[in-house]
Amino acid sequence: ESAATLEKLSILKAWAEVYVTAIAQETDTNENRKETGDDEDINVLGASESLLSLVRPELDSLVCYWLAALRDSALLSLPAQFSDQMPSSGGAFYKAESAE
Repeated sequence: ESAATLEKLSILKAWAEVYVTAIAQETDTNENRKETGDDEDINVLGASESLLSLVRPELDSLVCYWLAALRDSALLSLPAQFSDQMPSSGGAFYKAESAE
């Protein structure tokens, strides 16, 4: 379970980094367009497709997974006196037995 969870969380982290890079790239491209007055949809590399357009189709499911990981992290960070608030079935990325 531990290795599989680490693998899943690593993949989610990589997707998050790609998304952050895509947003930064899109922001830079939009700022460059404003400065030059160029309205063409061309990124810095000259391609007509941006990195963000590759991430967008997966964004709905990624957001669900990212929120689940944040929820798990928050639950696992609770002090011991709040252990009764932990879901009995565990979380999205951990089992109840491994939370202890």
